[in-house]
Amino acid sequence: MAPSDVSTLQSAIARVLQGVVMCRVEVEATMPASASTLFDLGAWLTVDMALCGVAAGGRPVALEVQGKRHYTDNGLERPSSVTARLLREHAGWHVIAVPWQAWQRCKGSVGAQQTLLKSLLRALPEHALL
Repeated sequence: MAPSDVSTLQSAIARVLQGVVMCRVEVEATMPASASTLFDLGAWLTVDMALCGVAAGGRPVALEVQGKRHYTDNGLERPSSVTARLLREHAGWHVIAVPWQAWQRCKGSVGAQQTLLKSLLRALPEHALL
């Protein structure tokens, strides 16, 4: 995707994330071909953000911004979003979802946003973010 395709929400999360982690955050990343699995899915499958140089169980770490379009009117995750996440995981990514509802609850507070991202990143092995 071209940089102009990056959503405002995605850009905001990337900015705050860069202050939380001690690595480079790449927006609209693709998996290196050498790390791809079956059918070379990683060659064309992008992720919203990748934590460069970070691995969880040998898999690169991706953050997916789950904006409003990822949910139905009654708040359930759309099947297409679930399928996309499963494809990314099958391609070898360790995927962490950032739901828009959780981000909205932060009400623009950078401290609350950092706390949210830190809580989502706790799923990673402790040494992964060093």
